[in-house]
Amino acid sequence: MKTVIVMKADLSIASKYEGSPNQAAYGGPWGWSDHSIHIEVPSELDIDAIKAELDQDNNIILVEDTVKAVAKAESQKESQLEKIRTLREPKLKKCDQLINIAFLNAWTASEKTELKDYRQALLDITEPLKQESVVSDEDIASIVWPTEPTEA
Repeated sequence: MKTVIVMKADLSIASKYEGSPNQAAYGGPWGWSDHSIHIEVPSELDIDAIKAELDQDNNIILVEDTVKAVAKAESQKESQLEKIRTLREPKLKKCDQLINIAFLNAWTASEKTELKDYRQALLDITEPLKQESVVSDEDIASIVWPTEPTEA
């Protein structure tokens, strides 16, 4: 059971806990009832993306804080895109080494173009996922990496 302690004066969330709270910090058993209230977080709400507000009967309720929810989703998405970039990095380094070899050796124009297109495809690999609201581990696993060109 996830629970928050809400300060009655300004409806701020003073603490979040699972199980038993740090009661000493909030006035002993279950806090100062004049100043704060413990509210169980409904399972459909993310404890890191909620806020407290008053309903029509002046009861304190928990609702989704859309600003926090969007920020959290963006942060998670960026973290997933960073995983892809980490997987891509060694491929780019190898490609750059091939580019150096290609220009030192006499690769044909079509081989150089193929190498350039491969490098651009690596750089563009995250573009489709940037449009998604959420990027999952399954999305990362299903990435079809471009085929590395071979030296003729």
